[in-house]
Amino acid sequence: VYKRQVYGDITPGGEVPLDLTFPTGSERPDVIRAWIGIESGKGSTKVRMQSGGEHAEHNHLDVPEIQLQEDKLWIEIKHGGQTHLGSVALH
Repeated sequence: VYKRQVYGDITPGGEVPLDLTFPTGSERPDVIRAWIGIESGKGSTKVRMQSGGEHAEHNHLDVPEIQLQEDKLWIEIKHGGQTHLGSVALH
């Protein structure tokens, strides 16, 4: 992922738009999922990112009602039979 952009405030029980942008000419992953919460995704809604243009993916993430200090933005990328998981701290 070249760039990620979360729009608006992350508030418990709310929803937040997420855009992921890939470098021009790069191969697109097979599947991208994202969620806000803990690594396992327990208590969170995992969403499959949708095409937002030639070099971008977009979707809206649900923010859990109860936020924990260890909650992060998680991005799971599946491509070529491999799964890669990364996160960004929210706090």
